This record gives sequence, structure tokens and C-alpha cells, in this order.
Amino acid sequence: MNRSFYNGVSGSKTYMTGMDTVANNIANVNTTGYKGKEAEFATIFSQTLDESSTLPTSSQVGLGSRINATSLNLDQGSLIGTDGMFDFAIAGDGWFAVKNGIETLYTRNGAFNTDAANYLVDENGSYLLGVSTHAFTPDPANPGIYKSLPFDNIALTPDATTEKIFLPSLATIPAKPTENVTFKANLNPSLKNGNVTLDIPPKSLTLTTDMSTETATISGDVVPSATILDPKPGDSVVITLSNIAGQKMQIATTLDNALHFQITDADISTLDPATQGPITATAKLLSQQPIPNIAHFQAPIIAGNGEKGFIDMTFTQHLPAPQVGTVWDAKAEVLQFEEPYDASKTYDPVQFLVDEKAKKVYKRLDVQTGSLTFDATGALLQNTIPPLSSGGATLQLHLGTPYDPANPNSGYDGLTTFTNLPTASHAETHDGYEKGDLRGYSAADDGTIYANFSNGKSSAVARIPIYHFINDQGLGSEGGVYFSSTSNSGKAFMYTDSSGDVIQGAKLHSFALESSNVSLNHALTEMIVMQKAFDANAKSITTSDQMIQKAINMKK
Repeated sequence: MNRSFYNGVSGSKTYMTGMDTVANNIANVNTTGYKGKEAEFATIFSQTLDESSTLPTSSQVGLGSRINATSLNLDQGSLIGTDGMFDFAIAGDGWFAVKNGIETLYTRNGAFNTDAANYLVDENGSYLLGVSTHAFTPDPANPGIYKSLPFDNIALTPDATTEKIFLPSLATIPAKPTENVTFKANLNPSLKNGNVTLDIPPKSLTLTTDMSTETATISGDVVPSATILDPKPGDSVVITLSNIAGQKMQIATTLDNALHFQITDADISTLDPATQGPITATAKLLSQQPIPNIAHFQAPIIAGNGEKGFIDMTFTQHLPAPQVGTVWDAKAEVLQFEEPYDASKTYDPVQFLVDEKAKKVYKRLDVQTGSLTFDATGALLQNTIPPLSSGGATLQLHLGTPYDPANPNSGYDGLTTFTNLPTASHAETHDGYEKGDLRGYSAADDGTIYANFSNGKSSAVARIPIYHFINDQGLGSEGGVYFSSTSNSGKAFMYTDSSGDVIQGAKLHSFALESSNVSLNHALTEMIVMQKAFDANAKSITTSDQMIQKAINMKK
């Protein structure tokens, strides 16, 4: 009968421990990242009362109960949105690694922030461990401010070195000059006739003056050329006579059928040729001929000094046009704002472009010329514009791939000459970017932390690995929702695929925390069960006492 005493005592002690476990769960119902525990019971051992091979059953009696284990409840806790930039929650299995002194611990509590030294820490000062790109370096010219290198991503490897994550509050990303500009547009090749005024070459003029009569005879011929395309009989010729004093007079005539013009005995007395001579003559032809189309475009760039600039492009249709296709003369200038226009200054036209209408002066960083040749279908055949300089950086202007029958879309991926498209339609892209100031950080679901800058650029600065264990139940509880690896849990590792690349096995959510996974309803129910079980075990002790008392009284 003594066994019943000890059975009752062991049961009472067991359910007291179970109650401790339930009470601890209830106490941590609002602890971020807390994982509840469940008490698991087991019998101590059994004593054999009788053993016989002839009996159909064994004859044994139990000797009480014990706590076999307090297992972790690893169910996912609810994700709660927060306004903390560095609040992280793991959706799925896995653990954060933190450094506490020299010991590495693991936790599901993702409430992190930066300390005074700009490292990510939790509320207890433990450092969050991650893989860093070391993107930030001190800026010698600006103490306290860091410069960031651009990184697109961070590759995780199973043996990657983890360290404290450094996230400064003041940082910049230096400008990157533009190296490539891709420009697409259509140059309409349709020609229209219009009235033009053209210079007649001086060598085509003959001027004879008679000082005695103060008269002059002027004659000449107009020969078709690259400038004078289609002179016709009857076209007007305006001749300007000038003396050394700057006085001028004009005389008009027309071309004859041989494209010849002549003015005889013109009175030049008003020019006083005797004292203000010699007299010089220039001539202009007023004609109607095809007018070359001119297309003007601009594309923004980042110049070699990191400041904004632009390419100014002018394409002028070359006349006379070839028998097949078209040729365009091209001029490309790299310009950068210099200063507001000052009318009192004289600007060198070689170095500066003055826009009096916009009241701005632009510095010419480079000027290049060339030509573009297109075939009859509008495809680009040749581009002779050389690379440009943007003040310390070489700039390639990509206007399309020359046509190659073996290369699909070649000849039509840049500039084209289609008559059914307007010249104004265009599109451009360019690389490079201006200097940007740090605006904040963000995290992707793969654990990558990005620094975001005012120029729209982002740089991957760190990546938070998610660790796993062969046996999570074997982790050692260290308090404060920290756990340590043990021989039962095995060492922390990262999942890898068949190629050896790391896969996180879970997603990381920023601006969120994982709440405790304790179900209050379940815990209260467990508390009632523990209480009833404890009462029953206590009753077995008192009942055993009463039975022994009766047995003693029987002897009396």
C-alpha cells in the first residue's frame, strides 16, 4: 500500500511541474517570438508482482509518473504589422542568429534596431548576424558620412561568414557618369519645295567699275551644286555692292536661259568709288528648291563630374539626295549648364552655347559630327558619329544596329527613316546616375537589406540568413526567447538545393513581428486539466492514509 503514497506524491509533483509549464505559457502570451512549451508525461517504471509462463497476462503495478519532456510548440505565431523599419518576422521554419558576447544564440524575436554605433541589435543589445557586402566606407571629405558602393544582390553560401550588420544613418552613393545612351527616333525623309535664299560663290562673279562714269558692270553664272540644287531661268539674283566705308546698295536681276546674269552700267555714284573704293560685290539667288528636313533632339546624361548634362543632337537631311535611300548629316554636342545668362559678358562660342531665350549658358564639353546612311526601306546602314567625351568619361551614342540580313531587327532598332511616322516620336535610355543621399532601408523576403537613395538607386548592403536545425526540439532554452544549439539539436545550417545554392526555406517580412504562439484558450483548458489531476493525486494520498489507518485500527 505504500506504493500508492509514492504514486500520489509523484503524480502531484508531476502535475505541479505541468502547471508551472502552463503558467509560464500564459505569462508569455504577449512575448514577441515566444514558443510555447507542452509538458509530456511518462510512467516511472513498473514492478512485476508475479511472473509465470502459464498466465495470459503479466502481473505488474506502476510506481508513479514523471515529466518526460517539456517540448517546444513550433507552430507559426501570428504576424503583426509594425512601423519599425527593422522589425522582421520569419514566415515559416527557421531562426535568426544573434551574437551575445562570444556566444551565438538563436531566436524568433525579430525586433531589431540600430545602436549608437549603427549596428543592428535587439532589445537586449545582442547583435543580429548577417552576410555583409561592406558597401559602406567613410567619406574622408565629410566626417560622419559614409559612401556606398552599388551592389545588386548578395549570394549566400553554406560557409558564408556572418558578422554584425552595419547600417549608418548618413550615407551617399556617388554619381556614376553616363557611358551609354541609346536613342530611337524616326527621321522623316519626305522633301518639300520652298523659297530659299542662297549665296552665289564669289568666284562666279565678275565686277568691272568705271571711275570716270561712276558705273559698274556685274555678271556671273549660277552652277548647280550641293547648295544650289535646282537653279532655273527667271530666278531672281540680288547683288549687293559695298565700299570700304560700309555703305551698300542693292541691284536685282534675273537668270537667263543659260543661267547667266548681267547688269551693265549700274550707277554707283552713291558709293563714291573714287574716294571710298574699291567696290566689292556679293550675290544671292532667290530660288525654289527642296528644303532639307532638320530633326533636333536632346537626351539627358550624367557628365563626368557627376552633374546633370545632356546630349544635343541635330540631324540634317543631306541634299542632293542619293538615288536610293537617304543620308543625314549629324552633329552631337555634350552640354552642361554653366550659369544664368549675363548680357554684360562675352561668351566664347567655341566653349559655350548661349540660350538667350531661356537665359541660360551651357558649356560645350564635346562636339562631334558624322553622317547616317539609310536604305530605301528606312533601315540604318552606317553611322559615322565617333564616341563623345562628357568631361572625363567616354560616352557611346547608340543610334541603332546597322542592317545585317543575318541579324533580325537590325537596322530598325534605333534611328529609322519612315515616311509614315512623324519625326517628333522618339525614346531614349541611358545608364549612369547622379549622387544620391540615403533615404532609408528596406528588406526583401529573401532577407536582403537594401539601402535606398534619393536618386532612385538601391544597393544591397547585407543579407539575413535563416538557420535551421536537424532537431529543433533539442535546442537549449537560454531565457529571453533565446536558444542555443546542443548535441541533441545539431549545429545550425542553411538549406541548399541540388546545386549547392542556399535556399532560405522561409520568407522574411519587414515591418512585422511574430507574436507568441500560445493559445490562451488551450492554456486555460490545460490549467483546468492540471488542477483536476493534481486534486486527484492529492486525493489518492489521503485515501491511502485512511486505508492504512483502518488497517492499523483492525489490530486493535
